[in-house]
Amino acid sequence: MTYNVLLTSMLSRDRVAAVLAELFRQPLDEVDVAGADDYDHRNWDATVSCTYEPVHGDVSWALDIYVPDGHPDRPAEAELAAALAEALGQPVLFPAAEQLPSAYWLAAPHGLLTRARLYESDEEEAGFTIDAVGRAVPGLPNVPVEPQSEVIREHRVATPVSDAFSAWVAERRTGNAASGGEQTEGEWYARTRLGAWESLVTRMSTGWPPDGWYPVAFYQEDLALRDDLTQTATQLDGESAVRFAEALALVDDAFRVRTVEDRGTALAEATGLPRLELALRGWWWQRRPEPVPWPRPGE
Repeated sequence: MTYNVLLTSMLSRDRVAAVLAELFRQPLDEVDVAGADDYDHRNWDATVSCTYEPVHGDVSWALDIYVPDGHPDRPAEAELAAALAEALGQPVLFPAAEQLPSAYWLAAPHGLLTRARLYESDEEEAGFTIDAVGRAVPGLPNVPVEPQSEVIREHRVATPVSDAFSAWVAERRTGNAASGGEQTEGEWYARTRLGAWESLVTRMSTGWPPDGWYPVAFYQEDLALRDDLTQTATQLDGESAVRFAEALALVDDAFRVRTVEDRGTALAEATGLPRLELALRGWWWQRRPEPVPWPRPGE
């Protein structure tokens, strides 16, 4: 298993070694901390290996820490970064799970853990830029504090209803030689749009992962997508139409359960849309999550 972390200040080999020895429950002589170009003085038989090299910009050192996959003590990346941040007295960054090159977490002394947006320049000497953090970081007073909604788009959630519908479409097409094994355009739209609509419901029921909030702009997009599903239904016929209607009804019912009727008040306040305009839209525009997952004005 390999851990990748970035330091924002000075590197102390002795402190890094001590932290790794404690976290991985190894004696110090089983921890090797060495520069990337230092081939002659490495302990290649060490259980824990840490290779460091200098980087430029808002971060100063990149550490690659390796421990065998079968090692019994393998802390989470957040725990390792937090321990290094405390021991070194500086913010430490590590990659987030989302498949975005800029998505990072930042651990700072005294237990602070927050999102960070990190960009790497294409120019060799320009290095890294910490573009924003989710909460103010004492060691980085000049870095903007702002929510990072892009990680929400990348976070995938379960969609069992739409998955079941997609599986039915695939099985039906495979067994129907007359169709040539190809799904229709209507079926493709039905699968993808239903999956996106169900994703919203899943987010509601699981506490708005990954960070416990949801932008109102994304919520609007989801409601507009539900508008499209009404049109999508007209592009299907026969058993496809019946199956789709059943699946959509299941997701709609789950949406109703997890929202409350407010005649569009919350959306009007958050977006500036006229309530009269919202009243002319589908019933899903008249409901809101409780509590709303987006920041209210002044928060």
